[in-house]
Amino acid sequence: MCPRKFDWSHTHEKIMKVFGERLEKGEHVIIREDESHRYLGESIKNSMPDKCILEEGDNPENVTGTVSRHLGQLGFSNRLGQKEGKKYIELWIGQSDKKRPTTKATTTTFGSPVIDEFQECEKKMRNSTLITYSDMHLIPDKSGVYTAWMNDKLLYVGRSTKLKNRISAHFSGKRGGDKFCVYVFDEFLFPDLCKENTRLSTEQMDKRTANWICQNVKFRWVEAGRNLLTKLEKTFRKEWKPLLNPNLD
Repeated sequence: MCPRKFDWSHTHEKIMKVFGERLEKGEHVIIREDESHRYLGESIKNSMPDKCILEEGDNPENVTGTVSRHLGQLGFSNRLGQKEGKKYIELWIGQSDKKRPTTKATTTTFGSPVIDEFQECEKKMRNSTLITYSDMHLIPDKSGVYTAWMNDKLLYVGRSTKLKNRISAHFSGKRGGDKFCVYVFDEFLFPDLCKENTRLSTEQMDKRTANWICQNVKFRWVEAGRNLLTKLEKTFRKEWKPLLNPNLD
C-alpha cells in the first residue's frame, strides 16, 4: 500500500478560514471524508480499513498515525472516527470534555456530533411533508425541531419536547404564552385591524389569529433528542433566517 500524500503546509490556514469563528467560540466541528481533501490535500476516504484514519507506511500491521498527530501539532484537539461506513474528523480548540458525547447515537432519529446532526436534520427537514391543521393527528408526541411555512416562505423555527402539543398550541391562535401566535398577529393581522379601526376583544383577536394560521400555515418537523434541541434550533435560525424569529435570543 502506498503512503497517503497528505499536505500539511496550509492545513491550519484552510481550517481556520472556514471554521475559525466557531472553533474560537469553543465549538466542535466536523470534517467529513468527502471534503477532507480540501484541508489535508488527500481524502481520508481511502485510508486503511479498520484502522484509524491516520496512516503512513504500507504494512497493515504496522501503521504510523499521521492525521491526528499533525493536527495536534497544528494546535487542534481532535477525534477520528467512522459512522455508517464513512470516516470523519472532529476538531476543537482546547481540552476535550470527557463527558461530551462521542459518535454514539444521541437522538431518536439520527446520531453523531451536533454539527453533523444539523446537516442530517436539515436534509430530513427539507424532505419532510408539510402538515396542515387537518393533519394534526400525524404529528408525533416526541421531541424535535419544527418549521412553519406560508407557501414557500419560512416563517418560524421552533423546538419542543412534545411536538404535537406545541404545534397544536400554535394552531389555537392563543397569544398568551405563545410567541408564534403573537408574532403572526403582529406581522399579518394587526396592520389590517388598524386600518379597519375595529375594536376586538382578546378572545376575538385570538380566534382571528387561529383562523389565519389554520388557513395559511403548514408545518414540518424532525424528531431529535432533547439534549440537541437548543443547538439545532439555533443553527436552523442562523442558517435559514425565518421571517418571524431570525434573531437568536
